[in-house]
Amino acid sequence: MKASLSFTESQWQELHAHLTSSDARERFAVLLVGYRMRRGEIALLCHRVMPYADPSLVDDTFGIRVSPQGVVSFVNAALALGTGVVEVHSHPGTVRDVRFSPTDEEGHREVVPFALSSLPPGSPYGSVVVGGASASGLAWLSPGARPVPISTFRIAGSPDGLFGDGMCRSVSINEERYTRQANLVGKDGQRKIGCVRVGIVGLGGTGSVVARTLAYEGVRSFVLVDHDRVVTSNLNRLDGACPLDAWLRRKKVSVARREIRRIAPGSQVTRVARSLFSEQALEQLTACDIIFGCTDNHGTRLCLNELSAAYLVPYIDLGSGMSAEEGVVSEAGGRVTVVMPGDGCLLCAKAVNVRLGGHELSSKALQEFAVAQGYVEGDDVPSPSVMSLNQVVAALAVTEFKALVTGFRKPLRQLLYDLLSGSLAQVAFSTRRTCVVCGGCIGKGDLLGLTQRYANERRNAG
Repeated sequence: MKASLSFTESQWQELHAHLTSSDARERFAVLLVGYRMRRGEIALLCHRVMPYADPSLVDDTFGIRVSPQGVVSFVNAALALGTGVVEVHSHPGTVRDVRFSPTDEEGHREVVPFALSSLPPGSPYGSVVVGGASASGLAWLSPGARPVPISTFRIAGSPDGLFGDGMCRSVSINEERYTRQANLVGKDGQRKIGCVRVGIVGLGGTGSVVARTLAYEGVRSFVLVDHDRVVTSNLNRLDGACPLDAWLRRKKVSVARREIRRIAPGSQVTRVARSLFSEQALEQLTACDIIFGCTDNHGTRLCLNELSAAYLVPYIDLGSGMSAEEGVVSEAGGRVTVVMPGDGCLLCAKAVNVRLGGHELSSKALQEFAVAQGYVEGDDVPSPSVMSLNQVVAALAVTEFKALVTGFRKPLRQLLYDLLSGSLAQVAFSTRRTCVVCGGCIGKGDLLGLTQRYANERRNAG
């Protein structure tokens, strides 16, 4: 069993500022956390940072000691939100190889049994000590169980660890192949591209282009989600597909995997030939580092938006469409929205139609009733049938992916492309105070029960 701890960027900045606010004294904070539990691994996900500086709650005269009132206060806070707890404190005199002190270990023996018996069943309890350039942590999953070391500390979307213990250290790259791209992102940036696990939902017009482009860019680990098969009408816009694929009605995820491995042999490609609304798809996506949403369905967008917040996975949403009649195009273009957990979502960006999304997520009977009664005029804007438009939108999305992963610049949060004028506009957005996703879902992980809520029998079909 291994454990990790992830933050949004703003959460880590808040925590780090508090822990380093004193050069000499230890500082204490509590994280209210959700989690993702999968096959021998637990990912602790920060929901909220609670700095503690009240002397009546924390005494650091001889090393951090939390008073009984302090313990009760953060256990009650966790109970109110249904989360787990991770206590964090600093050892300002230690830079590297920070370790728990005897005082810390004594505190664990006193606090951990009480906390675990008081928290909601299954909620973890953790303890972390942070030095100048290192951290060490333990997580307890049940009373009496041995603690699990927290080996990785990360910011959402970054493949690197906060203290140099990320997963990219052992990744090698073909320097000759990527020498020109490394001029933009650097060798370290190219290595980061090679170690992220990318999820792509929808392998149609834009998704097929995104998959092949990412393979060329150096991504080597993919999760592909799409239940559709190739048909003849796809061949004008499905990147990499050929007439034989349509004749054999091959699965779109199989065509995409073939193309990825043709470009980059040895790539790890997990195919989920099912709807997003299936247990297999949702569980695979929660373990990705970044997700691309390449569908024209607002119900899918609502689900991925919530998943992004709950599991602290950045989400890049692509949208494109056109209105044309008898060769006269009235409007055409596309949109790319980069959702960073904790810093605004699709709802905040007004990039999803909640009414249509609710309609698409409802049962078939309710959909038919809504249309018959005039509550919903029709389906979503149909997918564009122009390959060049798909390529433009996909290229914009992959460029922002590179910016996010490598840090050569900050990602642009929302781009609007107008095909008729050839213009590209940037639209800023941030978290809205009233946003239910940014306010209530961040870092909740498995506690939200997204798989149980979205994966029902109707949506598993396909």
